[in-house]
Parts: sequence; C-alpha cells; structure tokens
Amino acid sequence: GGWEDLGPKIGPEEERARIESAGGWITTETELYIPNLKRLDLQDPFVRRILEGRSGEERSTVVSRVCGELSVSRSVGDADFKGRNDDAGNCTWEGPKWLPYPKGHPGTFTAPLVVAEPEVRRTTARQGDAVVAFCDGISDVLDAEEIAEVIRGGADAARLCELAVQLGSGDNCSAVVYRIV
Repeated sequence: GGWEDLGPKIGPEEERARIESAGGWITTETELYIPNLKRLDLQDPFVRRILEGRSGEERSTVVSRVCGELSVSRSVGDADFKGRNDDAGNCTWEGPKWLPYPKGHPGTFTAPLVVAEPEVRRTTARQGDAVVAFCDGISDVLDAEEIAEVIRGGADAARLCELAVQLGSGDNCSAVVYRIV
C-alpha cells in the first residue's frame, strides 16, 4: 500500500527567518555516521540493503543548530532558548552565558528562539492504516519511504528505533506506531 508524509521537516533551517529576527543564529555542519559504525548490524538484511543502496553523500546528514547548540526549533523543554514575557508582554531576554555568541552579539534576544507550538495536520485514517510519529534520531538515518516500508512489513516502534541505531543514529530514537484496527 501507499503512504502519506503528513508533515514537512521543521527544524532550525526551516525557521531561520523567525530565529534570526529574534536575534538568534543558525550554524550548519555535516555529520558522518562514522562514530557510530560499531552499531551497524551488517547481518540485518534491511540495514545491509539500505547501506548498499546509498552513495557516500547519503551516509551523512547536514545538522542545523539554533545558536550553534540545539538541533530542534520546536520543543516543550529547552527553557534556555525561550525567554519569558514581562508584565507588558515583551520578551526581550538575556541569553545564557555559555552560548557561543558571534563577535559583537549583544547577548540578548527579542523573542523565543525555540517554540512549543506543534505542527498540526488532519487526514483520514482507515482500517489497516498505521500512523507513525518519530523523532529526528530516526529521520536522520531513515527517509520517509524506508520508514513506510518497515512499518508496512509489520514492524513495531521498537524495530524502527533498533534500525535507526543500527544505521548509525547518534541521537535519541523514539517512535510510536498507531495501527488502525
């Protein structure tokens, strides 16, 4: 069966304008999965097939970070990147001392750099469908088609997380699979 990607990736790069208008900045770096090679399970046929089908460029990922530190731009936590509104509703705030501020940066921000506002989409689910929610530790190493293939094959959330680790993810791997019965 087919699959539907319900949402675009939302991260620092996608929210660059909002973050920069608040006084923040975005850094980017390319990460190879080399430090995690010891986790690769080449005995797993799915892992082996994915790795054999990818070029060297596809075995790396570009990571964008808010102020050089945080690789997400939407989060319930991460209070150091949010500030607080004063009694008048203003949100100018002094950032944490430990941030790697660019030369000349005043060390203050005018709005939250990370927000807790979720991206909400509606769709119709039918009997036999599966809805999968996962974090960037999984999407860093598996694309949407690969995730759909794993789930269509009957795998559960634990298998999706296991595959991400076996493919070299260095981030936390969390997933929930809702099967419509």
